[in-house]
Amino acid sequence: MQRLPVRITIDTEQLKKYPLRIGLSSEVTVDTSDKNGPILSRKTRDNPAYHTNAFKINMAPVDQLVTDIINNIQEQNKKELIVAKEPLQGKKLA
Repeated sequence: MQRLPVRITIDTEQLKKYPLRIGLSSEVTVDTSDKNGPILSRKTRDNPAYHTNAFKINMAPVDQLVTDIINNIQEQNKKELIVAKEPLQGKKLA
């Protein structure tokens, strides 16, 4: 298996009917039988064809939120563990 970045166009009506979901995967077949045309471009790009600002986004607030959620879950688990270890002290089990 190899991951390959691609750019796709989706029909807007199909997208409404079948919305994309996080974590989707696809099984793709690539037809490489047509050997016509150059393998590589003969021109060198001066500028990239595409760019993203994804690496410029400040993720510190998100990282803090994730850390807070994890810490909250860990604290809740500790409290539940303490309660579970407490002696029954005359309590009847149902």
